[in-house]
Amino acid sequence: MTSDQRIDTTVPQQQLFVLNSPFMIEMSREFAKRLKNAASADQDRLRLAWQLANSRLPTDEEINVAMKFLNAPTASTDIEQLSRWEQLSDAFLAGNEFIFLP
Repeated sequence: MTSDQRIDTTVPQQQLFVLNSPFMIEMSREFAKRLKNAASADQDRLRLAWQLANSRLPTDEEINVAMKFLNAPTASTDIEQLSRWEQLSDAFLAGNEFIFLP
């Protein structure tokens, strides 16, 4: 059997690499810095993040979920952990909407 293109597949190891690789962590930090420098209001930053990562504006529900995540209390102050914005940036960069072209 032959195929003219590769079928899209994602196995858990691929996604874990994307979420945990030093390269992706650094890119998440840089993306979060870019958002922080571009706007002062969280909702403006979120709109920009969706535009940059997904080429579209977020829905009201997406904004609400992201705001709940950003405002949730943190359990640890470990300096090596990612900030809330860095974690959210990591989710954007690891998301299917960012990785795969429609």
